[in-house]
Amino acid sequence: ARKKVFFLTGELIAIVSPEDRIADGLAAYAGAYRAGGGDPFAFYRLAFRTIRVALMQEGVLLDPLLTRAGERIGEELYPAVADPETGAFCTQIARFWEEHRLGRIEVAETKPPVLLVYDCFECADLPVTGKPACALDTGILRALFSRHYGRPASAIETRCYSMGFDHCRFEIVLEEDEKLV
Repeated sequence: ARKKVFFLTGELIAIVSPEDRIADGLAAYAGAYRAGGGDPFAFYRLAFRTIRVALMQEGVLLDPLLTRAGERIGEELYPAVADPETGAFCTQIARFWEEHRLGRIEVAETKPPVLLVYDCFECADLPVTGKPACALDTGILRALFSRHYGRPASAIETRCYSMGFDHCRFEIVLEEDEKLV
């Protein structure tokens, strides 16, 4: 009557789901990289996407971990983009995204904030899964807008390249409210 008990001690683990396993080959992602193209970020985008796709092929989804990492990044990023006026704050975020080649943000609305991201570094080349894939961006935006409003906010991704759209769309919602007014 011997037993072995195994347990995980981490606060956060990835989700393993055979139903979410993707079948696309990695060659489609690695094949897009061209050495010596002059883009210093191309290799890092390739590495990030390849690791993510390889894990997705095994049914491992890193979204909870990526969201938490994004929140930490957003906390650190906030002083660089802070502005008391929401429209100017959104413009600062868009400028930062473009300067760091994270994509191009268009501010669709400021009340409530709605951001459209084109050429998203996180998901533009991911396979179409029918689900949002920008967990890192979601975490970053959640932290930024929580600090901006001084209370918890969520960034809800309603469109994504991985859902078949030509952009990602984030709606910012205060957690106590239905939507910002």
